[in-house]
Amino acid sequence: MPVLAIAMGLMMARLLVMARILSIEEYGLYSLGLLVSGSFSMLSCLGLQLVLQRDSPYFLAKGLERRAAILTIQACIIALLLLLIFLIVALFSALYYRIETIVFIGLLHGFSQQIFIISTVDNRSRGNVLQYSKNNLWRAFFVLGVSCIIGLTCNSSGIILLADAVLTIFFSYIFFKSSYKNNAYIKACIRAGFNSLKGVKWSVCSIFFINSLIGFSLLNADRWTASILLTVDNFSIYSFAGIIFVFGTSAHALINTSIFPYLSKKNTHLGSKAIFVEVLKLTVILLIGYSLVSIPFLLMRKEIIEDYFNKYQIVIDVIPIFILISIIRASDFWFTYLMIIGKESTIFYISFITALLSIGSYYIIFKFNYFYASIYTISIVNLVITILIFIFGGIFSWKHRNCLKN
Repeated sequence: MPVLAIAMGLMMARLLVMARILSIEEYGLYSLGLLVSGSFSMLSCLGLQLVLQRDSPYFLAKGLERRAAILTIQACIIALLLLLIFLIVALFSALYYRIETIVFIGLLHGFSQQIFIISTVDNRSRGNVLQYSKNNLWRAFFVLGVSCIIGLTCNSSGIILLADAVLTIFFSYIFFKSSYKNNAYIKACIRAGFNSLKGVKWSVCSIFFINSLIGFSLLNADRWTASILLTVDNFSIYSFAGIIFVFGTSAHALINTSIFPYLSKKNTHLGSKAIFVEVLKLTVILLIGYSLVSIPFLLMRKEIIEDYFNKYQIVIDVIPIFILISIIRASDFWFTYLMIIGKESTIFYISFITALLSIGSYYIIFKFNYFYASIYTISIVNLVITILIFIFGGIFSWKHRNCLKN
């Protein structure tokens, strides 16, 4: 866990370093490239990558290594097909609209991230957490180093993201080779993967895909709205403030990775009411803890930004909103609770309703407030949606606190 935390810390540090060394316009393009990349990764190979993460541990535990390998190959095939489709669509769109070069690079970057995630599934499925963490650390170290060198020498967001993508694909190749060392075996799995694509349970994949799409919409609708409505400089500023979200999301992921097995086991022995109390305690403790930790930064934010990130001084007044959103997200484990007690449908309904509210709110800004859209307006809508998700999750978790033991 500490190794993985260091790797995640390096990837977060990369965002701050890029904000520091790139011009404000280039950082805006860099953020747009990452947004396109994240949007591509959200596709999760049309849900197949999520099915892989779910089924691979089962296959390996049953000794069905070839089935796990074929599923891995199929996820890579779908990722490559999606990349080609989106690149073709972007090229045709460029004939009629102005498409930034960073969009094409962002698609390639998203593909590289998708392949990297797939390449780490084998280690995670076998319980090789330390090796998985080391893989992430090696990639983070080299990506940060190369990004810094390129940023300092040529101030080009496109070259930075392109180098990041190439490095990530290279590391993914190494990790694949370490998992599947027999070339003949790999070739056989590739042929089998192509031949059995029709046999994939696409109905199951589609459910995972829809959930991924909704979740991504909730977390990134504000950034897409900002990229459309704000100027490049203001989008850059919004993205800089959004680095705070990355800290919150990473903290949530680290804690969730630790508590999920513990809560699942406790639910088996003691039932849902016991783990509801645990999640409630955790939520309250984290809300208070994160709030206390954020106080020094809130008090010193003006000095920190003026001394180290003076290009982004306009964001000083809205940083408290971003910190509040991050605190709520990092403390929200209601969906974890609902997932453990088997209420996935409840998660879907909450996510779907709040996603509609989110998209509707941003559409209203787009439709009626286009010329008055601002960093403040978009961040307020984001805060309201985040609070609603937290409240709905808490209400339905309380409602299902007396479920039968799973």
